[in-house]
Amino acid sequence: MKVCMEEFRSLAARYTDCHQSLFDADYATLRNVELQQQSCLLVSHVIEALILDPQAASFQEHGTSGSVQTESEYERRMMSVFHHVLDEVEGLSKKHPPVSHLHTNCLCDAVIALLKVPLSFQRYFFQKLQSTSIKLALSPSPRTPSEPIPVQNSQQLTLKVEGVVQHGSTPGLFRKIQSVCLNVTSVLQSKTGPDYKIPLDSKTNEIEQRVEPHNDFFSTQFLLNFSILGTHVVTVEASVVDESGIEWKTGPKTVVSVKSLEDPYSQQLRHQLQQGGPQPTPQRSSYIRF
Repeated sequence: MKVCMEEFRSLAARYTDCHQSLFDADYATLRNVELQQQSCLLVSHVIEALILDPQAASFQEHGTSGSVQTESEYERRMMSVFHHVLDEVEGLSKKHPPVSHLHTNCLCDAVIALLKVPLSFQRYFFQKLQSTSIKLALSPSPRTPSEPIPVQNSQQLTLKVEGVVQHGSTPGLFRKIQSVCLNVTSVLQSKTGPDYKIPLDSKTNEIEQRVEPHNDFFSTQFLLNFSILGTHVVTVEASVVDESGIEWKTGPKTVVSVKSLEDPYSQQLRHQLQQGGPQPTPQRSSYIRF
């Protein structure tokens, strides 16, 4: 039963992720997703309250920010089931210690009551009245998709991110974009050199910036450090923030590879030390940037 409880909580978390991605959805659709999430949390709560740990069990009705109460027939029926199940669980927990046939019957009745409410498909399931998408362009970019971008480990890579916000025929019908949130992370994928073991914390960069689009265009830059030799996977993910300050995980997500190479002077110095010869005198050369 503990595994079952955790699976329902995991499903509720996935409904939350789904809700955060529905920037273009109407309010009734968002509310329905919230109700599906709460039904998963309710079943998880019933399992914990009746069978696993009645003292620690708690259920709090909460809606995801950004939606409104639409008071549809589906919502009224779902809320009625929620209240009825919670009353039954609370009354049984006070009268009888767990676990008996009364507790298992109450759990079955709660699941049946939820299943008796027909699933409601709102308009967004069939038609999008608002359409919003973002296209990203990164520079420098690799010459081929499979080729990594080379960079010397003694230098920082300037990653420029440009984007365009695209709208459908009715932009801003339900909500408008105030800013675009860009999150850049890089993870060490493979390491070169004698010490090829990848550390447990393989994340080498993690930067977030918010930019406001002007005429649906935005641009910004990130300074990334790749001091560890090897191949790094850089992920650029975009999300939007509406006028209420709510962040929506709309995407897109773009991935590029960067190969960190040893700079020539460090390489020459390492060879000299390995051979036991005199250390070279550092000189300015074309590979040093100013």
